[in-house]
Amino acid sequence: MLPDQPQTSGSLWLDSGLVSDDVEHQWLWRGLCCDAASPLLVDGSDEWNDALNTIRRDLGEKPGPAGVPRWVGLITYEAGTLVEPAIGYAGHPDGMPLAMFWRYDARPDALPTETGPLPTALASPSPSVEDHQRRIEHCRARIGVGEIYQANLARRIDLSFNEPVAGLQLARRLQHREQHSYSAWLRVGPDLEIVSLTPECLLRGAFGQSGVWSYPIKGTAEPQADGLLGDPKERAEHIMIVDLVRNDLGRVARVGSVHVDPLLGTRDMRTLRHLESRVCAELAPGYDVFDALNALLPGGSITGAPKIQATHVIADLEQRPRGPYTGALLTVDAAGQVVVSLLIRTLVLQGRQGWLDVGGGIVWASDPGREVLETRRKALAHLDGMVSEIP
Repeated sequence: MLPDQPQTSGSLWLDSGLVSDDVEHQWLWRGLCCDAASPLLVDGSDEWNDALNTIRRDLGEKPGPAGVPRWVGLITYEAGTLVEPAIGYAGHPDGMPLAMFWRYDARPDALPTETGPLPTALASPSPSVEDHQRRIEHCRARIGVGEIYQANLARRIDLSFNEPVAGLQLARRLQHREQHSYSAWLRVGPDLEIVSLTPECLLRGAFGQSGVWSYPIKGTAEPQADGLLGDPKERAEHIMIVDLVRNDLGRVARVGSVHVDPLLGTRDMRTLRHLESRVCAELAPGYDVFDALNALLPGGSITGAPKIQATHVIADLEQRPRGPYTGALLTVDAAGQVVVSLLIRTLVLQGRQGWLDVGGGIVWASDPGREVLETRRKALAHLDGMVSEIP
């Protein structure tokens, strides 16, 4: 066992890269937490509501300083059925409940920068390129008859590593290279780890305060690509999701308070450029930031429009649970501040095996070949240096 590879469920490392004054895109704290209490396990709607109420009571009865860890939740994509039973469902995620919540009592430990070689792996797509292209065409056909306007369709890259992988070490080495705003490593259980290097924030807010924000990302191109903002397909894809997020927050917001500022901004990563908007809202009386979380799950940018029907198309075409991928990582500090990342660019590890799901928004104008290339670009942004090629 590596000295910096904790084995306790709920052990968590967070990092936000080399951010300066960009308070909108960083975690509430950074470093390694290993003192998590036994998790609250959620597999039903009552357990979900009980867990959120436990967090509410804890924050109300025992408030503390900002930036000190208090609660973390791993929320799978399938947990969307806990807040909206009509969400399409392709089965229970393997090896974990629908959601898990851990409580912390200590400040995080800073870790030094981690450099060094990355583990190597063989990659195999599931489904194949040809089958994924056929799924895209099926999705386009359902768009063509008016069933949906857009769906985020994903494929899986299965990985066989040449040796067991230390997830925390891998996360730190990747973050040294990538410098993402919401990088995380989480031990879920004895043989299950998550390495997430995501740029997307699903929700920011604070318990007891009315302002909430969501930052949907949709639209992808090469880094610094000048044409992304002017690409009709990418703009249409993005604006559909912005409207969906506005509608989601509108369910719990004060009438007239939901607005977008800015619309169609850009976020540059080392290997990709994305379109990003900021959706702002003031919560209506009687609602709090956890109600906003309920309204947003599952995230609009990783489902489609209309959301519920898009999730049924996803379940029909993908035919397996996503688990952590396109779920969320909830963080709450002792002062009640809340940041929730959307789990894209997320690698799941089990010993020598792992998998990374990658997807993209399919609209009527989508070209199957171009969509496959987009999944390759996204996968290589995470796996560069670990795999020689991605079919």
